Amino acid sequence: DITLGADSRAPFIHSSQFLKTWEQKYTNTNIPNSVYLGKDLNRIGKFMIALANNTKTIDISEIMAEFERAYKKLELYRTKIIPKLQRNLTFKNDGLNGRRKAEITCIHNKRHKIMEEYNKRVLMVYLYAIYKSNARHASWDGIEGITTRGKKKDFAIAIQYLPNNLDQFKIFCEWLDDLKSKEFIDNSIKIHLVSPYTSVVCPKCYSESRKLNKNRDKQADYHEFKCIKCGFVENRHSSAAMVEAISVKIAVEGIT
Repeated sequence: DITLGADSRAPFIHSSQFLKTWEQKYTNTNIPNSVYLGKDLNRIGKFMIALANNTKTIDISEIMAEFERAYKKLELYRTKIIPKLQRNLTFKNDGLNGRRKAEITCIHNKRHKIMEEYNKRVLMVYLYAIYKSNARHASWDGIEGITTRGKKKDFAIAIQYLPNNLDQFKIFCEWLDDLKSKEFIDNSIKIHLVSPYTSVVCPKCYSESRKLNKNRDKQADYHEFKCIKCGFVENRHSSAAMVEAISVKIAVEGIT
């Protein structure tokens, strides 16, 4: 992880090592061959990344277990530890406020480092899936500049944990090029930019109509997708990944 996160290009001579390590660690993960591969990035946790080809979702729950543990730690800092220190800072006058301020700053820095680490590590998951599936076409959504302004509850929390998409894409392309050069990933693979609104599009309706209609039931739970038109129900993030894969398939078929 340190090698993959380095600013210098020199350490990237070892960039393929995580693929070999994950081959041994996640032997039971079933990632089928997929010509078209889609992904959905969400907040840190078990739904941080969802993967799908154009016909079905891909179960990577074994890999995402450590992401969920990281999210629970971040939420413990955010909802319990930091608020407690802030309350003591406000109401206690025992001469320890300097120490409390330093501790709050330290925890905020720790949260930032954890988020930064997992926002990079999630790229490994996607590259690993591309490697395992032998994908020829993969997606990347064009979401950027999104803020928490006007957003509530789960959506607002999710936005706090979203990485900078442009920075992510730059790192992703660098690592992809390194893996291509070592022939772990085929040089012919194409990355396609797709709509950032895939989480509100029904994959079933989209595959039939080829129109990105926003048919998600707004009353559904944040992590759930339910189509108001055909009744299709799925995990929201897995559904979005499938829409991305279908988008790539349609784009390629349109070209060829």
